[in-house]
Amino acid sequence: MHRHLHHPLKASILAVGTEITAGEILNSNAATLAAHLTEFGYVCDLHLTVPDDRDLMAWAIKHAMAEHGLVIITGGLGPTTDDFTRDVIGLVANRKPVWDESSWAAIVMRLNSLNSPTAKSNRQQAFFPEGSTIYPNNHGTAAAFSLQCQHSLIVALPGPPNEIAGLWDDSIRGLIAGMAPNEKNQTPKRWRCLGQSESKLGELVEAALQGSGLMTGYRSHVPYIDIKVWVSEHQVANFESLWRSKLETAISPWLIGRDGDDLVEQFRQSCPIGAPIYILDRATSGYLAQRIFARSLPAGCQLSVISADDGTPMPQTSSSSEIATVTANIATGEWQLALTGNGPHRSFHEQSRFRGTQHAPRLKAYIGEKVLLCLRDWFAES
Repeated sequence: MHRHLHHPLKASILAVGTEITAGEILNSNAATLAAHLTEFGYVCDLHLTVPDDRDLMAWAIKHAMAEHGLVIITGGLGPTTDDFTRDVIGLVANRKPVWDESSWAAIVMRLNSLNSPTAKSNRQQAFFPEGSTIYPNNHGTAAAFSLQCQHSLIVALPGPPNEIAGLWDDSIRGLIAGMAPNEKNQTPKRWRCLGQSESKLGELVEAALQGSGLMTGYRSHVPYIDIKVWVSEHQVANFESLWRSKLETAISPWLIGRDGDDLVEQFRQSCPIGAPIYILDRATSGYLAQRIFARSLPAGCQLSVISADDGTPMPQTSSSSEIATVTANIATGEWQLALTGNGPHRSFHEQSRFRGTQHAPRLKAYIGEKVLLCLRDWFAES
């Protein structure tokens, strides 16, 4: 038996382009748009990608419309023969193409400003399915448009990410905000964990938030696991009073940051000013130095990282120097950190879950982040 699945609070994103399906470029637009839609309270649960094929495009649009009140389509609005998104939308919606003189004037003006000739093929960018609302594009030649089709609103955007970003700020954000669900500003809160698997953290988080009705998500990027929980405006007070403490208690042994905290920035801010600090890195093959020196250190911080395999000898140190030595056994996953010098002697030893040459890159990244964490805490206590 057929079940009517359409839901006005659900959104889908359809990317059009053979360059995407062939793996030539990544579909970064979907991630950006999904984050925007989720923030406005939409459930963005379907991402589709199809090549420049009229039949597949028509199927994808109909499939998305069957379940979603909002369908956003990216790509295929250019001036070449493989740009026919507007035609397929018109076919699905049974709307004839209509010429828009103001869009054509904008195209001509933009091309003239770039000293680019106006080709006959550019004219197709000034046609839109009858009944469309047009959104001028100040960042390219392809205007966006929206069209109500049955129970769904279709929003068609050009493919280049910079044009989508500009159109979002200029007009599409306002369109989405005006029709968004009541649960607006459903922004994700984030926790960054180090040293535990994604599956285990998932079990702990789901158990801690059982009965909350909150949507959760996870992202693994070596060596971190990020936990995300979406909290709408009306849920904030309840989340802060009840669920935050339960969640953070469950993940506390591995929690190192919240809402985008960067551990290396915390480390930089904790570095003592004036006294020389040397890190003898015999474990991370340069990962630690790359992280630390990606940005300049605070004024007055005298920090050097010496890689064990670059042949650089340990410099002559003074009585006020701090020396941190990092060593590791790749085969067993064991590693240690020792801090000696002007302050109290401190050490840390751990058996990592990453071991063997096949996990060496993960182990080195993990050790590098743990060294930053240990030194941050030790310097802060001094």
